[in-house]
Amino acid sequence: MRHAVPMAILLFLASIGGLAQQSAGSGQATVEGTVVNAINSRQVPRAGVLLFNVQKNNDATWIRADDNGRFHFKNISAGTYRITADRQGFFTDARKRAFQTIIDVSPRGEVKNVLVRLLPLAVISGRIVDDKNDPVQNVEMKLFSWEYLRGRRALSIKGSTLTDDRGEYRISGVRPGNYFLMANYDFRKQWIRTMGNLSATTRPDVAYLPQFFPGTTDFREAQQIAAKPGDEIQQDFAFFTQPAVSIRGRVVNGLSGRPVPKAAVTASWAQIPAGVDSFSDQTDENGIFEIWGLAPGSYTLQTSFPDQGATYTGEERVEVGSAGVPDAQIAALPDFDVNGKVRIEGSQSPSIQQVSIEFMTVGSKSFNVFRSAAAKPDFRLTGKLHLETHYRVNAINLADDYYLKSVTVSGREMPKNDVVVGGRQSEVELIISPLGGHIEGTVVDSKNQPVNSSYLMLAPDVATIDPDQMLRTRSDAKGKFVLRGVPPGTYKLVAFEDVDLNELIAQPEVLKRYIDQGEALKVAEGGKYDYVTPKFIPADAGP
Repeated sequence: MRHAVPMAILLFLASIGGLAQQSAGSGQATVEGTVVNAINSRQVPRAGVLLFNVQKNNDATWIRADDNGRFHFKNISAGTYRITADRQGFFTDARKRAFQTIIDVSPRGEVKNVLVRLLPLAVISGRIVDDKNDPVQNVEMKLFSWEYLRGRRALSIKGSTLTDDRGEYRISGVRPGNYFLMANYDFRKQWIRTMGNLSATTRPDVAYLPQFFPGTTDFREAQQIAAKPGDEIQQDFAFFTQPAVSIRGRVVNGLSGRPVPKAAVTASWAQIPAGVDSFSDQTDENGIFEIWGLAPGSYTLQTSFPDQGATYTGEERVEVGSAGVPDAQIAALPDFDVNGKVRIEGSQSPSIQQVSIEFMTVGSKSFNVFRSAAAKPDFRLTGKLHLETHYRVNAINLADDYYLKSVTVSGREMPKNDVVVGGRQSEVELIISPLGGHIEGTVVDSKNQPVNSSYLMLAPDVATIDPDQMLRTRSDAKGKFVLRGVPPGTYKLVAFEDVDLNELIAQPEVLKRYIDQGEALKVAEGGKYDYVTPKFIPADAGP
């Protein structure tokens, strides 16, 4: 990665015309080639082309291809070079070998007919109208894809824009993949902007539900759009008015039952994983709040406030009908100090100096991560957790073959992916064992040749895959890999030549199909496994 910054700077300067050429050496070799569209093999005119010496930092040459996509580098020194190109509306898929242009240049050599392939980006556009077929301006259009984030599948925004006065939108620069497309018209926001101070005493009578392709207001029925290189996808939406309603309620201290003044309250769409701004209010002196201008539907109410040095939070799910909700109540509880310890198994003095622990919320609660560290000599665990909240517990960055063996709360062992602390005086104990499995091997292709930089996954051989229990690594330049600290169990091991890990892990049914093809491996406590060869999935057979 030491040369990543210079490359980025070169490409940036090239894109604005600020770099005419930077000499890569004083040699006498030449390199000629063409930048082409990988889909139709047509020349890509006036692309910026970068010739980078992979053996020497800051040894690079940049030129612009001509109107026919041709480029010609002169006075090049001998060496191994990577050639990349950049052009508006195109991108390079560096993960695929077909797009990794590596050449060897000899002294006074002439390298000709080099092809540098670029993929065209996709575009998604359309028009938004209301139930009178009038265009709707300022509709938020967002493009999402699944990602796997810290034990949870989550939606990540990949593109966004607003509709113009004609109700039209255009999301450009879309990379190939599967996306959810959402249209959201926040009429409440527009009302406040238009009415100004009058919005404090007047209320809109209509609201709109967010919509997803192919025109549903229920995210569970949403379908993904498959965008391929160069696609121009047209998708229109029609909004239908809903009666504007309110959620009125009270925030109380869950320990004392007293109303809480000046507590922050938000309402967000319960059936929408991400991407829509929440509605907010603050309680009055009697703990009362009112969130208005909502369309009927399922909402998650959340509150937070400080009290006597502690932070209280609460969350409730409400169903909002055509008459709104007049009497919601959110009871907030405080975080509490963790009273716990980490115990290292083994008769010898442990080489571990410190253990880092993560508690991640699971289930329907909002995602949150709490981190703590337990260090020598007593490995006491300190920090704060929330009452009655379910957590997934991980010990991260353990050395050698150590692994998290078990978690107990008040003497009761709990699943590591579903730990609940129900009392403020509960004792939490985590046991770390030095006897995790140790697996070494080599990734080879169908010709028994080692595969460098392949992605490996070791997944428990169970009916439903939990991505957080998978171990992942990459093979080195000789195709070798090592997996340490593997908990005892039965696994499947698979290696991918080329894969988007985030996209694959975020699709459980697809992931399961490939994991089932993996090499079966039973790992015993303290087991050592050498010369393991995983099931190899080549790029043309992968997801």
